[in-house]
Amino acid sequence: MSADALPEDLCGTQLDAVEELLFAPSDEPSPPMREAVSLRLGVWSLIIRALTDTSELQVCLGKLAAEESGYLLRDASGDVWFQPFIGKSLRNWWQAQNDRGYADAFMMAFEVSRGLCFIAMNNTVSVLTVDGEQWS
Repeated sequence: MSADALPEDLCGTQLDAVEELLFAPSDEPSPPMREAVSLRLGVWSLIIRALTDTSELQVCLGKLAAEESGYLLRDASGDVWFQPFIGKSLRNWWQAQNDRGYADAFMMAFEVSRGLCFIAMNNTVSVLTVDGEQWS
């Protein structure tokens, strides 16, 4: 399912919780890599996953699972970029494409001028808090 196929009534649902799927192999001292984020919006779980073949974002409904060795799920609801939006309703969302046609960014507005931006970078999901002029 592409972001275009998300249910229309997803807007207006409250962000209840956030989980991250991290790749943290025990034999590597580097920090864990965020490969996916799950946002619990009402009855739905919106998954934002980095696709390793194309460094794009796959945005779909589903459930995250840490089924392979080296992966773990972590509650990220209290993280500095997610916590301000817990309990807020989704106002709007956008999927962006880069100059080569790859869908590598996804934005979500939870306030008139504040929201989250997810970007596929080096096969991981980067998260940014965005604020400024009215954009929802």
